[in-house]
Amino acid sequence: MKSFYTMVAVAALTWAVWAQPIVVDGTNGVRTIAGEGKDIVIEGHHLEVLVSGRSGRVTISGHHNQVVLDNPSAIDASGHHNQIIYRSGQPAMVEAGRYNEIVRGDGVRRVETPTAGKSGETVEISGASEERVEEGRGRNFAISGAGNKITIHGQAGLVEVTGSGNVVTVEQCSAIDVSGMGNKVTYAKGQPTVEKSGLNNEIIHR
Repeated sequence: MKSFYTMVAVAALTWAVWAQPIVVDGTNGVRTIAGEGKDIVIEGHHLEVLVSGRSGRVTISGHHNQVVLDNPSAIDASGHHNQIIYRSGQPAMVEAGRYNEIVRGDGVRRVETPTAGKSGETVEISGASEERVEEGRGRNFAISGAGNKITIHGQAGLVEVTGSGNVVTVEQCSAIDVSGMGNKVTYAKGQPTVEKSGLNNEIIHR
């Protein structure tokens, strides 16, 4: 009988530990997490978080985070200024929060925008699975999101790439700064200043 109660206690303890949500905190940096069906709470700020596999309810209570989810059961974006991309499933939307962007990342859109601009201006590109063509015109480019394919013709200023799985082709630029996960930047001309951090990122001179 004693062994039976011991087994029950151990099982209860194991379940309690398993049921605890995964908490992600801190400021800046990259986090890669295996979902394993668990709930996840992102309390940190200015993080890039990739959750692989199926996850439970994902709560983003911090701010200015970039979050990529493979297959969440629910999204609670109670924080603000977060970019949240989910790749599959139909998650329940518990809370949209303030100034958050929540998009599904399996659609493909092609956008060509040869827009005029001033040197020193910054063009911000985000979202998921976009194909986009831009003219450099001396402008800076801040590219985030997941799975985007961006082509920049002519001369650009700083090309900054964050997020995950973005592929950027630039003819010529003054500087390249790549962070996040699995991003690839290819440039054709010049000798740009190069900075690289994060995981599995590439900068290639073709």
